[in-house]
Amino acid sequence: MNNEAAPAQAIPDDLLLGSATSATQIEGGELPHSWARWSEQGKTADGSHPKDACMHWERALEDAALISRLNCQTYRLSIEWARLQPTQDAWDAAALDQYRQLIGALRDAGVLPLVTLHHFTNPLWIEDAGGWTNRSAVEAFETYAERVVSALGDLVSEWITVNEPAVYAYHGHLQTIWPPGKRRLRACRAAVRNMLRAHIRAYRLIHEIRGRNAWQDETRVGAAKHFCAMRPARPEKRLDRLGAKIAEHLFQDAPLFALSTGAFLFPYGYPWLRHDSNPEGSGDFSDFTGVNYYQPYRVRWRRKGFQRHTPDEAPTNDLGWEIDAEGLRQVCADAYEAAGKPIYITENGVADADDAIRSRFIYEHLAQTLQARQDGIPIQRYYHWTLMDNFEWAEGMSAKFGLAAVDPQTYERIVKPSGEYYAQICKTRRLIPVE
Repeated sequence: MNNEAAPAQAIPDDLLLGSATSATQIEGGELPHSWARWSEQGKTADGSHPKDACMHWERALEDAALISRLNCQTYRLSIEWARLQPTQDAWDAAALDQYRQLIGALRDAGVLPLVTLHHFTNPLWIEDAGGWTNRSAVEAFETYAERVVSALGDLVSEWITVNEPAVYAYHGHLQTIWPPGKRRLRACRAAVRNMLRAHIRAYRLIHEIRGRNAWQDETRVGAAKHFCAMRPARPEKRLDRLGAKIAEHLFQDAPLFALSTGAFLFPYGYPWLRHDSNPEGSGDFSDFTGVNYYQPYRVRWRRKGFQRHTPDEAPTNDLGWEIDAEGLRQVCADAYEAAGKPIYITENGVADADDAIRSRFIYEHLAQTLQARQDGIPIQRYYHWTLMDNFEWAEGMSAKFGLAAVDPQTYERIVKPSGEYYAQICKTRRLIPVE
C-alpha cells in the first residue's frame, strides 16, 4: 500500500474514534486479585507486577485530560472487581464513587464511556473457589454487575460484559501462561461456558436496570471477542484447512453464537441435550459485536499437532505477531455475517517499543475499517489499544502498546509521535496518510 500517495479520507460522523484500557493494566495498587498473586509468583516475563502499573487510580482525572487531549470521542475502560468487592461480603463504596468521578469527567469532556465489567481478572475469593470453572462465579458476577450498573448506569449507556472468554480460558487452563495455570481441558470448557452464561444474565440485567430507571441514551450491551483472521498456512494441505476451521469454530464461531442467541454449540454445550444447549434460554443477547483484532492466525499441521505459523517474510510486531490490516476487514465482515449486529472494534493495536510502526499500523487498519464500511459493514466504534504503555499480562511491562509512554519513576505520561498522529486524525476526522 502506497500510503504517501493516498489522499486523506473523511471519517463518517457515526464512526467514533477512541482508545481502550483495562483496570488491572493501568490502575496500580495492592489488590487481592488473581493477577497480583500470579505476578508475586514470578510468572510475568519481566518480573513486573500490576501494583506498579501506571498509577492511574491516583491520576484518573489527569488521564481523563489526556484522553481529551488526544481528541478521543469515546473511551473504553474497565471496573476492577477486586477493588469494589475485595471479599465476598465487603463492598467499597468509595471506589465506586471514584469511578463515577472519572466517568463524569469523561462525559463533561464530551467523551462517551464504554465500560467493561470483567477483563481477565478475578478477586481472590472467586479465584480460590475455582474461578470461572465454578458455576457460583456466574451468580457472583450477576450480583457484582447489579451493584455496578445501579451505581453508574445513569452515566453509562454502553457496556461490555466480559472480555475474550475463550482467550481467558485457553491461556489459563490449556497454555497455563495465565492464572490459574492449571492444564485441564474440562476446566477450559467450563470457564468459557460459565462466562457466556454470565454475559447473557448481565445483558438482561443491564437492560432491566436502565429501563426501570428510564435513564437517557440508548442502552447497548455486548461482549468483546478476540478475532483472528484464521487461515491455513498451506491452503493446498487438507490438514491445515481443517485446523483453521476447528480453530475458527472453537475460538470465534461457537462463542459468538452463544453470545448472540443463547444457543451453546459443541464443545461449550451439547446440542442434543435441550437443557444443556440453551442453559439461559433463547433470545437476542447482543446489541453490538465487540471485535478485538491484532493479527491473522495461520494454522499449520506438524507432528506435534496444529501450530501457529508466521511466514518469514511477514511484517511482525515486537512480540512476533504478524501484522495484516486486511484481516481486520475480514473478521469484521465475518462477525457481521454471523451475528448481524453493529461492530465495535473494541481493541486494535501493536507492540512497538520504538514507536517506529504504530502510525502506519493505525493508518492501514483505519483504512481497512473505512473500506469495510463502504462494503456495507456497520462499524460504529474504533478503540485503539491502548492509551498508555501498561501491564500487558504475561509480558508484564515489557510490551509497549501505548499511544503515550509512562515514565517508570515519575509516572509522567509522554505522548508519542504516533499518539500525536492519532490525535490529529481524531480532531480533523480525516484519515491522514503517514508521512
